[in-house]
Amino acid sequence: MTTVHFIPTAEQFQQKAGEWLARKEAQNNLVLGITSNLLKKPPLGRQEHYFWTVEREGAVVGAAFWTPPYKFTLTDMEKESLNALAGAVRETHPQIPGVGGPKEPAKHFSHFWNLKTGKSPRLEMSMGIHQLEKVEAVPLSEGKMIAAAVEDTEFLVRWMEGLNRDAGLNEPVDPRKIVEGYIREGRLFLWEDGEGVSMAGFGRETPNSLSVNMVYTPPPFRGKGYATSL
Repeated sequence: MTTVHFIPTAEQFQQKAGEWLARKEAQNNLVLGITSNLLKKPPLGRQEHYFWTVEREGAVVGAAFWTPPYKFTLTDMEKESLNALAGAVRETHPQIPGVGGPKEPAKHFSHFWNLKTGKSPRLEMSMGIHQLEKVEAVPLSEGKMIAAAVEDTEFLVRWMEGLNRDAGLNEPVDPRKIVEGYIREGRLFLWEDGEGVSMAGFGRETPNSLSVNMVYTPPPFRGKGYATSL
């Protein structure tokens, strides 16, 4: 029998689903990373969040989370599990704005979700996951890597706005809040060649990795290998 369980805390979710998620660490890097980030903060300092597991005979066969106002996100799982998950979440959180996850599971979840709403799902964006397994030596561009500093905030906010625009991202994010947080936590870097010419950062931690993100080079500086060097 397939059952859906609402998990009230990141600690309980990690205990229940962490080992299962880590079996496909690259594929599940988002939920693993979100959980890791939450666990580093005191409970009262955490952003609103919700977790679910889907289980069969007491064993985890799927997981999902939602951090408002972003999209509901799920892992790979079978159709039966997706049907059960869609029904359970629709009863308690009907206001989710969309769903993300592996292509086929996300599509099937949308179908099951809309059986009662009568609406048709719309694909907003298709993305991929790339797992770095080996670092090859590459020639470095002129310049050097430096840590982003508070005084860089204004132009980095503009760069992040450019990144979101170029990538077609329309999530309700605050670029300034994100840039300030990355700088404060020492997770954002620049390639400097007379001036800042490219940025990159690292984000979600999983048991054996980090995600590389915030990679952006303004148009005037592109084609010179700055982002590759960084």
